[in-house]
Amino acid sequence: MKPLLFGVLCSVAFVCGLRAQDVTITPLAWKDPSGAPDELPRPDKMEPVEFPASLSSTTDIGYVVVSLTLSEKGKVLHLQARGTLPQYRSAYWNTLNRPHTFIAGRRDGKGVNAEITFAIIFNPSTAATNLQDSSPRLLETAMATRAMPTSDKKAPSIPDEVVEADVTVGENGLVSGIANAPKSVEKLLIIAAKNWKFAPARRNGNPVMATIRMPFIIVTDRSDGSVKSRIPPRPVAQAQPVYPLLLRMTGQTGEVLVGFDVTVEGRVKNAHVIRSLNHSFDMPALVAVRQWRFQPGTEDGRPVSMSSSVPIVFILNGESSDGPMETVKKGDSSKLPPEFRYDTPPRMTVSALPVYPYAALWDQRDGKAVVQYVVSQEGNVVSSSLREATTPEFGAAVLAAVDAFKYEPAVRAGKPTATLLAYEQEFSITKDWSLSSRQDAELLALERKKSPRIVKLSDLDEPLAPTYQQPGIFPTSVANSISSGKAVVEFLVDDEGNVCLPRVISASAPEFGFAAVHSVAGWYFEVPKHGGKPVVVRVRVPFEFSRAPAEKP
Repeated sequence: MKPLLFGVLCSVAFVCGLRAQDVTITPLAWKDPSGAPDELPRPDKMEPVEFPASLSSTTDIGYVVVSLTLSEKGKVLHLQARGTLPQYRSAYWNTLNRPHTFIAGRRDGKGVNAEITFAIIFNPSTAATNLQDSSPRLLETAMATRAMPTSDKKAPSIPDEVVEADVTVGENGLVSGIANAPKSVEKLLIIAAKNWKFAPARRNGNPVMATIRMPFIIVTDRSDGSVKSRIPPRPVAQAQPVYPLLLRMTGQTGEVLVGFDVTVEGRVKNAHVIRSLNHSFDMPALVAVRQWRFQPGTEDGRPVSMSSSVPIVFILNGESSDGPMETVKKGDSSKLPPEFRYDTPPRMTVSALPVYPYAALWDQRDGKAVVQYVVSQEGNVVSSSLREATTPEFGAAVLAAVDAFKYEPAVRAGKPTATLLAYEQEFSITKDWSLSSRQDAELLALERKKSPRIVKLSDLDEPLAPTYQQPGIFPTSVANSISSGKAVVEFLVDDEGNVCLPRVISASAPEFGFAAVHSVAGWYFEVPKHGGKPVVVRVRVPFEFSRAPAEKP
């Protein structure tokens, strides 16, 4: 965002003819922009900041980063100001003789607690905007953050640190390199500098690349280290998870341990699966927990973000529900081929939701497919075939899902036996039980716009780390003569670490592509970050499939 320039607040005349320094206050920004409320708080009254007279001859850039916690009425609950030099920090503190007041941030028209930040930038006279030859001018900045050291005992207080490094600013105003930084913090500085922006240096009025010595503020996740009173979040609204129809119809139960963060506003962020006894329940559990609301946790009386976890248990209660999934029942097994007849039908123990084909989502197409498959006496799907489908892609998506089904096998004459089943899946974008989520729609809109909010793997601060990955299942619908296959799939990892919008890039056969898509749809990752902030990242993954020894049906 373009900074708010409060003007030249200190006009100093120099004998050498240099123009005066100035002070720029950047606009208020969310401390964590992901999942932010609708409206930022706004300053009601803010005193101007004066350039320190003691630094009137400096040619270096300085800044102060202010972090604020505001109440739902705009009251300042907590304030921290960190500066590259004590003089800059004092210049800001001097303005607090008359307290700042704010208009509260809002969500759905109501005031909410909020954590915000802004910077006060002190640019030297060599960076003045009306010079033909000038040094880079800092417009936006961010601190470098390191994790609190882990210890069995309470971590001690760790003071802020200011270090310097040579920063190369390109003609576009972005940092293109950092050199001569202390090795122990070099990576932290590179991450922080991804959020810096400059007006580039100029020679004869034209932008040029330049290298300048810049200070970096390094802070820990919690630098005060002296919390006296800590109260955990308290739930005030808990949405109940939707029990998927197929799982209820087939008598499945499960438990999913969900981890998440509770923001100062009392909303859930970064919900993820820690442990699951049946991955068919993962998404219903996550969808429910993400709707929960809390009285935020507090430290020493002020709201803070806190981490928590909760087990979501799915048990049968006999209620009925509508949904998109239906097993096509055979009723009288005497109508089946003799080798598939039974006395007691099979009971599903593990199901899987089909993945809405990406091309159909892009084109906003509905459809359906019916698949026939054989369940072995061990309870596994050993062969499958497409009975009917609106388009081949809907059929391939259902075939891939069916391969993940598990059963307590059918019984005939007191022994497990193979049997033949059929499964129908309807795909709809508009119905309440749609297999496409709101997040899918939002990310699809970003893709249509070719939004820069979707970054590349190389842009991340750290390599993308999986927290859960399931292997691909060799498709049971391919010909017996085929013993191996390959596929490459692409997907987005959202700012909470979930896989979204998987699609086939290439495959040795369509079945392998959709098998790979079905696999990655159940993966989870650590939250991807760029410049320390959660982002959406595009990923490509190759798959190789080998046929396992066939079971006897």
